[in-house]
Amino acid sequence: MVKKFAKIMPDAPEPNRDVGNCSVWPFCGHRQPTKQHGVDMIVQTPTAEDLPEIQALLRQSFPGEEESVLVERLHEEGDAEIALIAKHEGNICGYVVFSKMSAPFRALGLGPVAVREDLRRRGIAAKLIHEGLLKAGEMEFEGVFVLGEPNYYQRFGFRPDHAASFESAFAGPYLMAVPLKPDGLPAQSGKVEYAPAFTMFQ
Repeated sequence: MVKKFAKIMPDAPEPNRDVGNCSVWPFCGHRQPTKQHGVDMIVQTPTAEDLPEIQALLRQSFPGEEESVLVERLHEEGDAEIALIAKHEGNICGYVVFSKMSAPFRALGLGPVAVREDLRRRGIAAKLIHEGLLKAGEMEFEGVFVLGEPNYYQRFGFRPDHAASFESAFAGPYLMAVPLKPDGLPAQSGKVEYAPAFTMFQ
């Protein structure tokens, strides 16, 4: 089931970008432009009225209902700490959520990430993830975990070795972490658990 969970994260590589000088560890300190490869979009926090459209996007993006049920539970149970949507021409074209985790330090779990099929590979997922990580740092979180394809997530600073010593139901080569502080993660081992909604993937 770990590999199935990994598939709720985007695994199609998007073009690498020059991130310039970093002032917010370990990401680029400047805000990326909102025009991504010809796509004019607005990134914002969703409201309750946006949830049906988010659910529709998730059902279109993934086989089955698991991801839409997962996100619904994360919001209903108060575990969606950071959620962002991208809107193009007034419609939601992308979504990301960072959920609460139990860990030896203040940590979040990244995912699911979804982008409308006709707008994929145009930087929308990267923009949402980038903005979410910046927001997590601003909120004084100390690290973020993700379960996904290393080739995709390493561009954001995620590394499998950062997570290798932690105990998790999803431990393995797809579990990665990124520190949000210049000194790295506050702990190098311990137990980390995703929000209860993720137990459906164990």
